[in-house]
Amino acid sequence: MRVVTMAMLAALGLLVPVAAGAEALRLGNGPDISTLDWQKASTVFEMRIANDICEGLLAYGARGEAIPGVATGWTLSKDGLTYTFTLRADARWSDGSPVTADDFVAAWRQLVTPATAAAQADKLLHLANAQAIITGKADPATLGVKAVDAHTLVVQLARRQADFTAYLPQAMLCPVHRSSLTQGANDRALPLSNGAYMAVAREPQSLVRLQKNPHYWDTATVATEIVEYHVTEDQQTELKRFRTGDLHMTVSVPPGQLDAIRAEWGEALMVYPSAGVLYLSPNLTREPWATQVKLRQAISMAIDREVISQKVLRSGETPLLTFVPTGIPGYTASPLPWATLSQADRDAKARQLLAEAGYGKDKPLSIEILHPTGDRFRQINIAVAAMLKQKLGLTVTLHNQETKSVVTHLRARDYTDLAMNGWNSDQPVTYLDLLDGDRGGFGPGYHNPAFTKLLEVAREQPDLSGMYDKLAEAESLAMADAPVIPLLQVSRKLLVSTRVKGMQPAPGTVTPARFLRLLPAKS
Repeated sequence: MRVVTMAMLAALGLLVPVAAGAEALRLGNGPDISTLDWQKASTVFEMRIANDICEGLLAYGARGEAIPGVATGWTLSKDGLTYTFTLRADARWSDGSPVTADDFVAAWRQLVTPATAAAQADKLLHLANAQAIITGKADPATLGVKAVDAHTLVVQLARRQADFTAYLPQAMLCPVHRSSLTQGANDRALPLSNGAYMAVAREPQSLVRLQKNPHYWDTATVATEIVEYHVTEDQQTELKRFRTGDLHMTVSVPPGQLDAIRAEWGEALMVYPSAGVLYLSPNLTREPWATQVKLRQAISMAIDREVISQKVLRSGETPLLTFVPTGIPGYTASPLPWATLSQADRDAKARQLLAEAGYGKDKPLSIEILHPTGDRFRQINIAVAAMLKQKLGLTVTLHNQETKSVVTHLRARDYTDLAMNGWNSDQPVTYLDLLDGDRGGFGPGYHNPAFTKLLEVAREQPDLSGMYDKLAEAESLAMADAPVIPLLQVSRKLLVSTRVKGMQPAPGTVTPARFLRLLPAKS
C-alpha cells in the first residue's frame, strides 16, 4: 500500500469538509500500534482500528455479532466445500473506486504469501492449497478463491469448515486496494480503505485520527464525523484524561479501583464479561521448557488465581482453569486436569512435580517473566513471582517492556522462560490454533501430532456441535501437557461518557465506532 499523506488526501479530494466545530470522539486505545495494515494487525488495539477502516465480506455489529458487510448473501454447495458470495454493487474504496471480487482475491493471495509475514495467515488455512502456499510450496495464484465477475466471489475449501463464515468479519480478511499492492510492503502509513472510516493522521505515541468515509456504502448511518484513538498505555493517566473530559471513553480502568470508580462515576462505568484471557506462555523452543512437562505443571498449580483475582486486582477478573474462556455459546471448555483440587492440594502436588523434574535445594531454579508495561500486568506478575518463591523456592525476575516489544518477542519466541500473553475471541478454535505448532503466530511452540489431528477432525465436522465436541477433546489433551499457564478470564471494564450513545456489551470485540454517537456538550 502506498503512503498517503494529508496533502495527498486533499489533492485526491478525500478530505471532505467537516462541519464547523465538529468535535472528535476521543477513545482510549491502550499501547501504541505498530501498523494500520489490517493484514499485519496482531493486537486487539490494532484490530479495533482496523475494523473501523476496513470491511470484509461480513462485518461486526454493535454487539460483536456478524452482520452483512461487502457481501449481501451467499450460497453453499451440498458438499460444504464451495461458497459463492454476492457482493454489493455500491461498495466503494475511500477514493471512490468500486470494491470488487478481484480485490478480495488479491488480498487473500497476499495474506498467505510467505513474504507478507502476516501473523494470522492461518485464518485462510482451510482454503484449497493454502497450506502449500503458506509453506512456500505452491504459487499464491492457486489459492481456492476466484472472481467470477466484479460482484461474485467463489471460495473453495480444502475441507468442510463449520465455522467458516464466523471468521469473515475479522480485519485480516478485508480486501486490499489492488493498485496499492505494487507500492511496497513498507508503505503502510495511511492506507486506502473501504470501511466506515478512513485514517487521515497517525501520530506515533499519540493518536490515530479517522474521518468518516464519504464513499462508504452505508455512510448515512455513520453518526460521528471524526474518531480519534489515543495511546493510553498508563491506566492512571487514562483515568485522569477521562476525568478532565480529554477522553470520552477509556479502554480500561486501573486495577484495584473498581469500587472507587463505580462510586465516582456511576452509570459511566461499564463492566461486562469478556471472551479475553490472560496466560503465561513458556518458551517451548528452549530448555527446560521444551521437555519438562512436570515443571510447567508445577508452576501452573502453584499459582493461586483466586488470590490474584479477588485480593490483588479486585477488578472483576475470574480465575481461569481452562484455556478457551467459559461462556462461549455452545462450547464447554475443558479444565486443567487438577482443577477440582483445593489450592493446598495443588501446592503439595506442585512441590512433588518440581522435585520429580529435578529441581530443589540442591538444584535451584531461576526464571524470568517477560510482561507488558502496565499496572495490571505488573501486579499480576509480582503476585505470581511471590507465590513461586514461597511455594517452590524459585527465584523469579520480572522484565517489563512496551506491549509492541513483548508482541515482537512472542512472535519470534525470543524470550528466556515465560512471557505474559493474552487473547480475545468468541471463536474457540482460535485459542487452540495458538497452540498448534507454528500456526498461531503467538503460540509457545507446542507440537503434538495427536492434538493437531483432533483439530483437523474438528474442522471436518458437518456442524458446530460436532466441531465443538472435538475441539473440547483437543483442549483437554493440551491442558494435560501444560503448554500454556492460564491465569485469568478478564472482564471488560471501561468508562464511557454519558455523552456517548450506542456503546453495547460485545464480549468478543468492541462496538465499532460507526455505531457510536457523541452528543453535544452541555453549555
